[in-house]
Amino acid sequence: MIKYKFSETFCKKFNDYLNSEVFKSIENFSKSSYWQDQASKIIVECTKNNIFIQGESGNYIPNQKGIMRLNFLFSKLLKNPSLLITKFLRKFRQEVSNIKLLNHFDAFNKVMSHDPISDPNLSPFRINFSEITKKDKSFSNHQEISNKYFAKHKYSVTPMVLYNYYYLNILMTKLQISKLNTVLEIGSGNGNFIALIHHMSSQTTIIDVDLPETLCLSIPYIADLFPKAKILFPHEAEGKFFNDYDFVFLTPNQIDLINDQSIDLSLNIRSFQEMTHIQIDNYFKLIQRVGKNNSLFFTSNRVEKIPCGPNSYNQVQKDPPNRFSEYPWDKNNEILIYELCRFMRLVSLESHYIRMERLKK
Repeated sequence: MIKYKFSETFCKKFNDYLNSEVFKSIENFSKSSYWQDQASKIIVECTKNNIFIQGESGNYIPNQKGIMRLNFLFSKLLKNPSLLITKFLRKFRQEVSNIKLLNHFDAFNKVMSHDPISDPNLSPFRINFSEITKKDKSFSNHQEISNKYFAKHKYSVTPMVLYNYYYLNILMTKLQISKLNTVLEIGSGNGNFIALIHHMSSQTTIIDVDLPETLCLSIPYIADLFPKAKILFPHEAEGKFFNDYDFVFLTPNQIDLINDQSIDLSLNIRSFQEMTHIQIDNYFKLIQRVGKNNSLFFTSNRVEKIPCGPNSYNQVQKDPPNRFSEYPWDKNNEILIYELCRFMRLVSLESHYIRMERLKK
């Protein structure tokens, strides 16, 4: 369980959100079997000055540095010793199957350095990472990230942090982060990517749409990282001008509050794959409605995933698979990037796609 210390005012506001109708009200189709299970594992405790949270999926808060992190891991293992067994079996399966995946740090370096193992075919239809690393503010290896990581005073660089810098490198081939007025991320988890974007462009308004429970992970994480940021809670959002805030947090039931043609960049990183088909369709309509003409839509998700609930190996799952190629893409948009993710290809048994579009109204 992660502990945050805040002012009494902030904790009261957070507790008001937990008790609000906005938190309790959610359409049934908003949660796949996978998220019905995962949302139930997000535990939140709010006291006068402290917020305690824990969860599994979506909870990718980087490792805390020093003794605090060691104590956290030790207590976690005491409560759930099976974690060690799970990690061992995962490693063992990779070894006995003769599948040698790279660690995330080596994989990041090899993709950025145009190493042959990353399949760096030069083509107008492929990302040229050797050109990306020549750009200002890009990151060519994991050591550069470690040296410049904006939260290094508090957190270590983890694989999830590397993913965010990888996606940032790709985004910077098509836009200037500092010139973004409003960014929308759907399914931000604990908020790693929106935190990085805020660091790169503090004047940008960032809207995070996520399940009510998952927002309990991102709101305190963001508030702790950026104590001076102006944050709008979901239960306060009605009638507010979003661009007066640094971060705006909304539930799926509140997406109508986002103005038409108000977004410069729309994002979804590995969460469409875990939704119901109805929810995916709603979000694609949202992106097309709120995105400005010629704005960008960037997403990376698994080629295919069934959003399973618990015991999926023993019980037949009711939800159909989510296939990247079958998402409800708008045929009028201009496709800028569409390829298999070369970073994920080196670290995971599951293939992922990357796609970037320019919205055409």
